[in-house]
Amino acid sequence: IVSIYGEEIAAKYQLKEVISGGNYGVVFARYVHGIPTNDEIHFSISHDGRLLRVSADMFGAFENMENEVSEADIEESKKLLINNVSEDVEISYYQIMLNEDGKYYLCLTGNMRTEAGGIFYAYVNIN
Repeated sequence: IVSIYGEEIAAKYQLKEVISGGNYGVVFARYVHGIPTNDEIHFSISHDGRLLRVSADMFGAFENMENEVSEADIEESKKLLINNVSEDVEISYYQIMLNEDGKYYLCLTGNMRTEAGGIFYAYVNIN
């Protein structure tokens, strides 16, 4: 991140995921109040270590979020999601998303504890 965007930008992002297997890459996300957002920088890397592609679709979109939404607002959204999710869902993680309507949403991702299994998503508006 430092060599492409500079130290000031790099300081605003944290390592979120390392991708291996068919494709290799690294994902850094901007965190707000300790929760990752969909402001992510994706680095695709070849098998021999060359940088293939950099993408940052939501770059800078959460610049002012900490001023607009409090940690208490996010905790309240978490409680609302938890209270409305079936006991059959095992919560994996939360992510804050900025939708095209300009509103922040908290996304809960989980796994169904049923025989059929599957991934479960639930969203609630934060602001």
